[in-house]
Amino acid sequence: MFSEKRTDLPQLVDRMLHRLALTVFLMAVAYCAAAGVYFAPEGVVKLLGSARTIIGLVAVAISLPTAISLILRYMKGEDRKWDEPGGFLHDVLAKAGMYSFTVTFIFMVFFDLALNGPFRNLPALTVLHIVLAVSLFSVSTSFYLLSRDSGDDVDEGGN
Repeated sequence: MFSEKRTDLPQLVDRMLHRLALTVFLMAVAYCAAAGVYFAPEGVVKLLGSARTIIGLVAVAISLPTAISLILRYMKGEDRKWDEPGGFLHDVLAKAGMYSFTVTFIFMVFFDLALNGPFRNLPALTVLHIVLAVSLFSVSTSFYLLSRDSGDDVDEGGN
């Protein structure tokens, strides 16, 4: 028979953090599409707008179920300590944010040089979309690279 197995809190939080990183990656792709509107021919602009909408809906669909589970648990008074720092993925997310800030800052320094040169007439909104895309790509990529299993640990299941 099918029995409902309740996910324990650490697994739920880890799942939420992984889905958050995937959502951030998808939003970076959406910002790339938004920046691409400036460079794309007229026929592709409408397609990029549709792609952004679809990516946004997929991002919400990925994160919303786990977020709702966490919120409902919190509202019911269960597991009120779900947002406490200290877990491995919390540390990874903090490091990914630090790396993303560094990458974004360095990118902005060099992009400023390009804006004074070949991209002088780039609209401010397009510049913002490009910078946001770089920032979001770097945080999501850093998160996944830092959270990879190195394979050095012994399997906890005893296998």
